[in-house]
Amino acid sequence: MNEIDRRRFLKSSLAIGTAAGLSGYSAAQVREEDRPGPSGGGSAMNLIAPELDTVRVGLIGVGERGIGFVRHFCNIEGARIAAVCDSHQMALDRVAPIMSEYGEPVPALYTGDDYAYRALLDRQDVFGELLHGEAAYIHELRWQMKEIEHKTGSWRTVWHAKRNGNLYPTHGLGPIAQYMGVNRGDRFDYMNSMSSPAIGRAKYARREFPTDHDRNQLAYINGDMNTSLIKTVNGRTIMVQHDTTTPRPYSRHNLIQGANGVFAGFPNRIALENGGGETYHEWDHDMAKWRTEYDHPLWVQMGLRAQELGGHGGMDHLMCCRLIHCLRNGEPLDQNVYDAAAWSVVGPISAESVADRGNSKSIPDFTRGAWQTTGPLPGGGPRRLSKERRILNRTPARPHAEGRRDGQARIKKTNSSPPGWQCRGTP
Repeated sequence: MNEIDRRRFLKSSLAIGTAAGLSGYSAAQVREEDRPGPSGGGSAMNLIAPELDTVRVGLIGVGERGIGFVRHFCNIEGARIAAVCDSHQMALDRVAPIMSEYGEPVPALYTGDDYAYRALLDRQDVFGELLHGEAAYIHELRWQMKEIEHKTGSWRTVWHAKRNGNLYPTHGLGPIAQYMGVNRGDRFDYMNSMSSPAIGRAKYARREFPTDHDRNQLAYINGDMNTSLIKTVNGRTIMVQHDTTTPRPYSRHNLIQGANGVFAGFPNRIALENGGGETYHEWDHDMAKWRTEYDHPLWVQMGLRAQELGGHGGMDHLMCCRLIHCLRNGEPLDQNVYDAAAWSVVGPISAESVADRGNSKSIPDFTRGAWQTTGPLPGGGPRRLSKERRILNRTPARPHAEGRRDGQARIKKTNSSPPGWQCRGTP
């Protein structure tokens, strides 16, 4: 087994931001914390950037999903879009009208080829760094195979012919990792992965395209359903699933289980031994009472405005606001480069495990041991779970956390809103 080059992986994941670019790496079989650090180098854990009056934003990719972030950042006080890059000119052409709508100057635009983003990253004024649980991305997307030259299906489809594993682990894994305080008191240790037969894509291609069409020339190898199991150093387990092929209802399955009960999403529901309904043998689907008592103050303050601006029910805008708040107030970001690496590397390692009869593969410690001394996220991570354990462990107290609309845990509502949070149009 070849060792994974930790620094090379980090650089690649930063540059392209997707698991697709991680295909050339294999899992480490050595303890990363035993490796000597680079001379003069430090840890980026809890990295705090200097407080910024104005946060200059660079956007790479403004196609089907990315264009919405132009509008989000235009609505956040203290944010200014300085540069935008996309390999397709028609995607870039949509930026200027949105900027003008908000009275913002048109940013520097970069295009030309698939590596145009490098010129944007070279800009000196662009700042950016960036427990059992179950998570899944189950979303039938065969129709995207008809997107040939542009849009998501133009590049996503070919990955079903390149890799057999989980093609998109971060979507559901990120929230579960943050519930559990991964990289902040715990970390991913090893994983196993298996895939079902790959049938659906080829069947769809035969039905929807001419025999000589390129979509019928691809050898689809990625199993229609991939299931992976991750074990953490502290002994917790996480199931992660990926299926964008089989005909079934959409689900961003999200579940966190404790000794006293369980919360699950899609649909949101809760069952507790102590502190809940009459019995934990039946789901409580009435989330209103939980939200009334435990809604997150950020959602209370900005939820309606965020929903108006759209993006997965408003969560996209809320996350953008949080990002700008941290950068303007000298606070560490909620997700850092080590989180990005740990969540993303599950993709290529799942493929290695599938190819090796589902045998376990080690997951590198990208923090070089810093996870053992790093504290929880403010209002999140293990600190949030210490509250959540009052639901999910043995204490018969009312819960202090509950599943949020986007699958994230909520913390107990307070009467005051956090200082410094202000988006344009927020009262």
